Amino acid sequence: MMKLPEPFDSSLENFSKAVTIIERLLQEKKVRIRSSPGANISFKIEPQLFAARAETAGLPAADASKALREVSAMVSLILHQPQAEQVFENMIERVVKDEGKDVSRSEKEEAKAILTEKARLTSKLVSDRIRRKFHAFRASKHDIIANVKWEVVERKYDKDEGEKARGAVVILKVDLTRRPEHDFWVPFLFEDPSRRSFLVECDDDDLEEVLETLQQAKTRLSQHQGEH
Repeated sequence: MMKLPEPFDSSLENFSKAVTIIERLLQEKKVRIRSSPGANISFKIEPQLFAARAETAGLPAADASKALREVSAMVSLILHQPQAEQVFENMIERVVKDEGKDVSRSEKEEAKAILTEKARLTSKLVSDRIRRKFHAFRASKHDIIANVKWEVVERKYDKDEGEKARGAVVILKVDLTRRPEHDFWVPFLFEDPSRRSFLVECDDDDLEEVLETLQQAKTRLSQHQGEH
């Protein structure tokens, strides 16, 4: 069998297990639906929780994270292009061209059948909520938060402030993206030209301010949603 195109190259068995895990965690409301570059969908699950479910399902730890990303990518592809067969054919031809090997028609058909089955499995994850999130991301007129990470660092010395600057601080890294400029844009086929990041240095008071403000915003959003 020929090599499957990235990022859809995990085994069908592993992919199916990942879909089942995500489906159950969605039902348990333990999945955050996030925007990834190009206003695509990504599933954010607490790593230890997903690892535990993967172990129970017999999904190898080395393949779990990749399978999760692959399912997210397939959901995005389905939302972008409900009839994905032509996309699959183009991806398969690209793999054949890149590898420079002779591939039989039956091998191509087998690869396409696997990708089509992965799309069918993934389609049951595409709920009305996920569709609304996807279209909201694409309609956004502002930057979208793709990811937020943090790190505690020790500031030991500053050339102007000397030892007086010593102390631990938190560095927040916020990754941003924008709505795609084209109707059909997927991150696994093209680089995201709008992707950018910024860093913010915070101490205890800064973090309390951020948390308090975000909690107020979340409360008001919930009230507004309840009113409509």
